[in-house]
Amino acid sequence: MVPGIGNLLYNNSSLYGGWVTYTIGNFTVTPEVQYVYTSPIRKYAPDVAITKESANFTSAIFADYGFGTSPYSLGAFVEYASETSAHADGGAGDFFGYGPETSLWGGAVTPTWQYKQLFARTDLAFSHVNATDGAGVRAQFAAVLEVGLLY
Repeated sequence: MVPGIGNLLYNNSSLYGGWVTYTIGNFTVTPEVQYVYTSPIRKYAPDVAITKESANFTSAIFADYGFGTSPYSLGAFVEYASETSAHADGGAGDFFGYGPETSLWGGAVTPTWQYKQLFARTDLAFSHVNATDGAGVRAQFAAVLEVGLLY
């Protein structure tokens, strides 16, 4: 990477996507899709040139349910992403860092409690990466507890 140019893939890509939010009573759901495309970039050759096109596709569904006047709510999401046209010879970029044609999926559940400006929530998440860099399948479970003030 040439100092000062940042991530070639993301800084020189085109992003297309959209989402829509539906709310029915206390339930909100937001499906989202995103496609990122990078044309070949030879400007910084040979160290960091991207000689072939690269792309990735991501889709996700986010949901939240508020339990009426209760201080509790439950959020969740599922997501899938893949590199759709990276090449194994290193000429194309690697969006995820696990090799060309990598795919990943994951999800999380986030129960939340809020009283006025004080909140506490936990994030229970699982991710699964189908890596093609020789590392095979990688899976991870994560749990985070947050406590904070809203202002």
